[in-house]
Amino acid sequence: MKTLVVLLNGPVFSGKDYIAEALIEAFGGVKQEFKEALYEATAKAFGVDLVWFKEQAKGRLTKEQASTELWMDREEAVKLYEYLGKELPSDAEIFLASPREALIYTSEIIYKPLYGEEYFGIKASEKMQQGLNYVADSGFKEEALVQVEKFGAENVVCIQIHREGCEFSANDSRSYIDVTAEGVSTLKLDNNKDISDVVKDIKSFLQITLGDVC
Repeated sequence: MKTLVVLLNGPVFSGKDYIAEALIEAFGGVKQEFKEALYEATAKAFGVDLVWFKEQAKGRLTKEQASTELWMDREEAVKLYEYLGKELPSDAEIFLASPREALIYTSEIIYKPLYGEEYFGIKASEKMQQGLNYVADSGFKEEALVQVEKFGAENVVCIQIHREGCEFSANDSRSYIDVTAEGVSTLKLDNNKDISDVVKDIKSFLQITLGDVC
């Protein structure tokens, strides 16, 4: 059986996780995240428990909230705030980061400069299984291209999810990705309707692009 990768690409609250779960229920397969390796790396970098950190990073009320567990010194904070295009709020020597800021710091300040833009895409590719893999957090082209190179463009599709009131913000490093030039079929999905209709739209797309897989 082939390894098939379905990239779910959309802004926050556009329904990526919900759609992934609906597709698993309808057609089988597994949910994947490029961010899984980043969660592990961030927990290690800040010396915190992985389970706790993932709960904080995924919580709507906690992911933007500074935590006493996620502290950094001034030198580290300067690098983070420069990347974010913001000024440090005080002259303090110790700063508290939110889970989102901790993820950004680990990814953009530590790992990608050391290991390359494709690092987390490579780590995710190592966990892909045979059959359908729904990647619920696709937003960097470099990570998507790793899957294309490893599994072949004919075995990778991209679903751009559009939903009213949901857009990529100026502070979001992720965006809609375009991998059509690399031979990847792309669906612009309207997610402003019942989930059953969304699943039908995706089923038709997958049958055309990947064959009789659902």
